[in-house]
Amino acid sequence: MVEKLEHYKWSSYPFYAKKQKVPSWLYQDSIFGGLGAQRPYKTYRIFVDAGNDLEIEKFYGSGRMSAILGDKGFRENALVGKDLSDEQVEKATRQVIELEAILQSVQDYFGCDRQTILKSVRGRQARNYARWMAMKLCQTHGQLRVAEIAEKFNVGNYCTVSQTIRRLDLAMVEETGLARKYKTLSKDVTR
Repeated sequence: MVEKLEHYKWSSYPFYAKKQKVPSWLYQDSIFGGLGAQRPYKTYRIFVDAGNDLEIEKFYGSGRMSAILGDKGFRENALVGKDLSDEQVEKATRQVIELEAILQSVQDYFGCDRQTILKSVRGRQARNYARWMAMKLCQTHGQLRVAEIAEKFNVGNYCTVSQTIRRLDLAMVEETGLARKYKTLSKDVTR
């Protein structure tokens, strides 16, 4: 192992202790919020330096739980020392948001009712960005598969979900205001 926690390759300590620039995938609010301090970086360092208590040592010493969290592929790569891309790290450590929270955030943001988001409407209609963004948020933050999203949003074929999310991605490139809306909603959902 290492003498100092900040020298361990997979440690997030340097980011929480304000020793390195924080990567985009690291969500610090839940940790700092749990400390409930006005000086979160200093409080975090004090907390970590205090070490583990006997209960924590017993829990991790039992051998029943991996010390590395994330999906199976992420853990296997971490254990063999493979370098993982920022995208792989972000996906494996992303906070999963419940469907209800996503729908409520979209509903509040767009000022629409739940039916507007969930009801499938066929034919040429105005773009329903609330529905499209809810689908994309379910995929990125809810980590739902497209088949699951299709079921929740009353879509007959899961391919339609992929096409809808792709249309939204293209629309966000064309309309910067739309991209800002999605980014705002995304932040709101992960709070």
